[in-house]
Amino acid sequence: MDKMLSQWSGKKVLVEMCKQQLPLAQLSINERKHYDSFTTQSRKAEWLKGRNALKVLLHKNNESLDTEQISFPNKSYSLTHNDGLAIAIAMDDVTGVGVDFEVWHDVKPTMVEWFLNNAEKLWLSTLSGQKFEQEFVRLWTVKEALFKATMNNEELGLIDFKIDEPSAISGLATVVNHPYWQLRYKCIVNNAGALCVAFCQRSSI
Repeated sequence: MDKMLSQWSGKKVLVEMCKQQLPLAQLSINERKHYDSFTTQSRKAEWLKGRNALKVLLHKNNESLDTEQISFPNKSYSLTHNDGLAIAIAMDDVTGVGVDFEVWHDVKPTMVEWFLNNAEKLWLSTLSGQKFEQEFVRLWTVKEALFKATMNNEELGLIDFKIDEPSAISGLATVVNHPYWQLRYKCIVNNAGALCVAFCQRSSI
């Protein structure tokens, strides 16, 4: 997957998938404090899988393994959790990177009002049955990845990201009121679900 995403983006891309939790002994002091702040075992387990994936990428990039030095959104790293799997991504020479993964699941059609614009809703409305549900999930991962790839996204919602061609597995997107932000995304779809990787670069205009 690293090679495929690197060829697509023209950047150095590293991907790490983890189902194993990081041993507590490998946590830094600050990481252990963060871990102890969670109140449920499920959240602790999810977090440890994410730290495991992140630490692998940090090691490959010869950076400090203390993940508390990373905050999200981040210009070089992104992380997603779903269905017991953590996926971390690292990308060089971008202003932001995002990743999202969703297993196939039943959807609530009314949620399109929350994350799709009119053109995107119109295209989705031409589909039905399983195709509708899978494209709904895929578009959700696209919007989530685009959001994560955008720094200073506090005042943005998923609906603020406009996908140029909603049917495209790989394509371009823009952000409302930020016309010079250039975003690209690529989806990987299989029997398990939909994975999307996105990155942002600001134009020189």
